[in-house]
Amino acid sequence: AFTYAKIGRRFGVSKERVRQLLMGNPSRQEPDLDSKIMLTAKDVGWLLGIHTNTVRHWSNNGLLKSYRIGLRGDRRFRREDIDCFLKEEKLSNIGKVKPEDQDYKLWLLLKQATDAILRVRQKELNQYNITTSRAAALFVIEAIGDKTTISEISRWLFRELHSVSRLLSRMEKEGLVKRVKDPDMKKAARIMVTEKGQQAYSQSTKMESIHEILSCLSEEEHQQMVSSLQILRDKALKWLASVAIGQVASRQLLRR
Repeated sequence: AFTYAKIGRRFGVSKERVRQLLMGNPSRQEPDLDSKIMLTAKDVGWLLGIHTNTVRHWSNNGLLKSYRIGLRGDRRFRREDIDCFLKEEKLSNIGKVKPEDQDYKLWLLLKQATDAILRVRQKELNQYNITTSRAAALFVIEAIGDKTTISEISRWLFRELHSVSRLLSRMEKEGLVKRVKDPDMKKAARIMVTEKGQQAYSQSTKMESIHEILSCLSEEEHQQMVSSLQILRDKALKWLASVAIGQVASRQLLRR
């Protein structure tokens, strides 16, 4: 069995972050760190979106400067050191790879960029009290229209059916969506956005932070990135499809 803590340790993020990504329900409010000069490892984890143990590991290896204070020698970090850490882009040097392993370096950059932009987006959505997963679900439902089903949402979001089902159940309790019986299929239900959900959707479409981040790309760079990401996405989907076909074939052979 996997816990949020185990998954967080595996990927170097906090368990709160894992819970938010998987369940779409941040159970804790972010601490007010703007007024703090000396930060704990947990505070730094919140700022950088990483696990507390990762912060300590970086500190032990000299990537993050820390100070020992008090009788117990508690580890503390200066806010200005963290700001310098981010400005100097030291994050791009973490997890150094061999020069010839350019694929891993590219994958690492993609992951760092995705995690950073997702964190920025969540901070923007916090003012509307909505999570990125809920905003994404509302976008998909609005895009598909009246014939939206859980299966369709699952395919669009690349998430498992049971995960999408739990997400929609929470959104239904919050009054954002409602399930309507499908007259064409007895066991299926269509997902529709409520009036409250429409309001949340309208708020979530305000993406000033995303526009600001992507504005650093020229029009040509933007088009090139779109083309490259589409190629990567399609290749990954083909790989997953081939694995799924292989698993089905293996099961059929075992049944013989």
